[in-house]
Amino acid sequence: MYLHKYGVPTERSASKPQLMVAVQEFWCQQIQNKSIPNPPLVKRRASDPSSASKDVKEVGSHQSDTNHVEGRLSAKRRLHREGPAGRSLSESSSTIHLSDSQGNVVNRTRFDNAADIVSSNTVTKKVSSDKFSKDFCEWYYTMLNRLQPECAHQCGDNFGAKIFFSNSSVDVFLIGQVSEEKHSQGSDNNFTLISGVCKQYRLLFSPNLESGTQAHKSAHGMVKILCCGTLFQSGSFIGIFEQEFGLLICPVDKVWKIMYTKVNLKQTGTEQPLPSLPQCQIFEIEGV
Repeated sequence: MYLHKYGVPTERSASKPQLMVAVQEFWCQQIQNKSIPNPPLVKRRASDPSSASKDVKEVGSHQSDTNHVEGRLSAKRRLHREGPAGRSLSESSSTIHLSDSQGNVVNRTRFDNAADIVSSNTVTKKVSSDKFSKDFCEWYYTMLNRLQPECAHQCGDNFGAKIFFSNSSVDVFLIGQVSEEKHSQGSDNNFTLISGVCKQYRLLFSPNLESGTQAHKSAHGMVKILCCGTLFQSGSFIGIFEQEFGLLICPVDKVWKIMYTKVNLKQTGTEQPLPSLPQCQIFEIEGV
């Protein structure tokens, strides 16, 4: 036995963790006396990578640093003293002391059960740009259609000023026998303009979600959404629409909001082929 070889007294009923603590204390004494015997070969079973054998190897690889070894010994003593009865070292958790590159002691909590480790970093969700544009357009035009009595029963969010930034802008172009432009600034004014036009002309939007949406990104985080589709008035086809959105993540609410939007509402006498957009590059969009 290793301890018996060097004359270290031990109790016959000592457990394995107690023997390991005694070995580490013996090493500390030898380090202080500058007389270090050959450490024993510590065997590890591949099926049981216990934290205790890990700590033994770590101490053996840092024999030149007395404070480092003493820090690990204090952790071992506390772990053995405070661990729940009937649980092995590999089932317990404790505070261990690690030294950084400057020799400063850093406290960390070890959890041998990986299921107990919870990351403090915020998980960022990613979605492909084609799905993002399709989901956004479906959500947006469902809100507009719910402004009409015949669609008020449909499931969806309520259209409101909160989806716009306070300094956002809206440009509406009515194209028909007589063309007209309407513009607004600010979240409340933008809500009033869009809802007013939809109610005045009783507009219902049918976006082409299969081939009529696109997403483009800028270097500064803005995502531009393009959408086209058909316009209806109650049950009658009246024209087509083309719309562009500029979206940004609000740092306060942590949600996407509209920075600007421009929409062409084109009245046509006869039903036109379903408008569509050419294919574009697909990329990942980071959400919150």
